[in-house]
Amino acid sequence: TKKLCDNIQNLIRSLKPSESAMDTISSKFGPSARVMVRSSANVEDLEGMSAAGLYDSIPNVDPNNREAFATAVGEVWASLYTTRAV
Repeated sequence: TKKLCDNIQNLIRSLKPSESAMDTISSKFGPSARVMVRSSANVEDLEGMSAAGLYDSIPNVDPNNREAFATAVGEVWASLYTTRAV
């Protein structure tokens, strides 16, 4: 399972948000902005189920630095396929 999860994560990390998505995001923030790149589980707040903290969050990301922002998004997307999450 770990090897499969690692392979999937490596594939997902290579994906990046589209240029139009990056344009939209960077246009919403000033030059000194920092954001938290995170994902939420769709079952995070269900009664009897807690998924809070299951996926990675990356703090202090510059949304105007396309490479840093895209890398952070890829890391968060990849965290959906950790052995812990799967």
